[in-house]
Amino acid sequence: MHHTSVNAKSYKTNPMLEQSRYMVYQNLVNLKNNLTTCTTTVVNPLALVFFGDNIHVELKSDKRMEFTIGGQFGFNCDLETYRLIEDLRQGFNDLLTRKLTIPSPIDWSSEDGALLGAIIELLSYNFGAREPTPKYSKIHKK
Repeated sequence: MHHTSVNAKSYKTNPMLEQSRYMVYQNLVNLKNNLTTCTTTVVNPLALVFFGDNIHVELKSDKRMEFTIGGQFGFNCDLETYRLIEDLRQGFNDLLTRKLTIPSPIDWSSEDGALLGAIIELLSYNFGAREPTPKYSKIHKK
């Protein structure tokens, strides 16, 4: 990482950098025979769960799942959590298909708004906090 990068300077003080080992970058520069990343952004591992592709799922026991995304990123969870993630991903893909077909703004008081709110809440959840404060608490079931 380039020494002038904000992330390089704040690596030890930024909790997000300590919680995630995934990062995307805009530029990869060869400086004096050293590859250096510039314009970096830390990626929450849960974002890979929602926006990654090429998912391989394996049932490890009657209650545990293991799945990999893109053949590189592995996750373990219980069956109920996996089903929730699967439902949210499918709902998000359906929403994107509808919005690409018939573009319109999101009505945040609708089922679409509740779906996006649930995804945002999960992606912004602070796993280190003792009592999370949910921003969106209504999730509509079909």
